[in-house]
Amino acid sequence: MNPKQRRVIIHWRDGSISSQVIRSGFRLWSKHEIERLRQMVESHTDQVEILRAFPDYSWENLQDIYSYNCTPNRRWFTDYAGKRPYPQRTRWQDTLEYKLLNISPESSASYTPIGCQEVLPSLAQMDTASHRRKYHPSGARIFA
Repeated sequence: MNPKQRRVIIHWRDGSISSQVIRSGFRLWSKHEIERLRQMVESHTDQVEILRAFPDYSWENLQDIYSYNCTPNRRWFTDYAGKRPYPQRTRWQDTLEYKLLNISPESSASYTPIGCQEVLPSLAQMDTASHRRKYHPSGARIFA
């Protein structure tokens, strides 16, 4: 069974048992996933890292899931101090970091290591050392 499925078991009065697998319209989160999200939010992990850990969800969805499962008043963690460079509806696939990791020479006819320099000023603005030096998936080194 996948996370969108649940098995319903019916115990009848005559002692027999019936079961049926049902599918819900939404994905149910495990306790482990909820705890991982809670730890990341409360340790002020940057937005990009949280989005990378949960790529199928937007930032807004993750805030809702956190609020519903991790706080007594069902409100977002107001003391969150991680960097948030992206708007609410951003998913991991929408981020510049994702796009840089998935650049392929076949997808761009004008690809050269120098051609990547147009993207790098955006990385410099993010002001994190980890984004200043990247490697292209082909192994070519990109300098900031």
